[in-house]
Amino acid sequence: MLPRGAIEVSDPGVLRTPRLLIRRLQESDRERYVEMLRVSRRQLDRFVAVHEAGDSDDEVFGRQLRYSEAANALPDRAWRRVIVRDGTLVGAINLNDIQRGIEESAELVAWISSDMIGHGYATEAVEHASRYALAAKPRGLGLQLVYALIAPRNSAFIRVSERSGFAEESHMPMIELRVGAQWRSHSLFVREAATVASPVREAAKVVVRRLMMSSTMREARSPSATLQ
Repeated sequence: MLPRGAIEVSDPGVLRTPRLLIRRLQESDRERYVEMLRVSRRQLDRFVAVHEAGDSDDEVFGRQLRYSEAANALPDRAWRRVIVRDGTLVGAINLNDIQRGIEESAELVAWISSDMIGHGYATEAVEHASRYALAAKPRGLGLQLVYALIAPRNSAFIRVSERSGFAEESHMPMIELRVGAQWRSHSLFVREAATVASPVREAAKVVVRRLMMSSTMREARSPSATLQ
């Protein structure tokens, strides 16, 4: 077992934390992933909305597998993984919308199955995935900033994000994003790379401006990480 706080990148597709394996989604995960969707549907509909109108859980899995395969083919655009504890899937975590250039950033989205709540898996996964995103290449993605868009009522994930080194950009405007059929306000939480000499406030402002310009044009969005 790895010591507390340690992270191991065993290959480009796998992270190992003290208790968890964070790896790519596989077809063999279908049964357990569908079970997680079933038991977590109420929470997912409130905060992540992976289901589209009329979707079965099996159809959601198929779409997530396609998204995962696309991300694997374009690793500079997205990083999509599942969270595994002792061989059992316990949740999922993504780094979406990876930006390169002036703004080196990504959006973090995560959820833990409702039958696995209360063990600190989200905190451990978010802490290590964000640290991986901010670590210099080749040990990480070399980003300057990772952000999460979190609904104010999602108090569980606010606690997770704060324990994982994210801070709310409280001076920034709320961002309206569509979750399922409803538009909801979200706050911006940011974690910056330790190598940045001063806070990347201008980069955070770029993130907000881009999100505000694009949010009204999005038909659907899975914006906020959720669950413990």
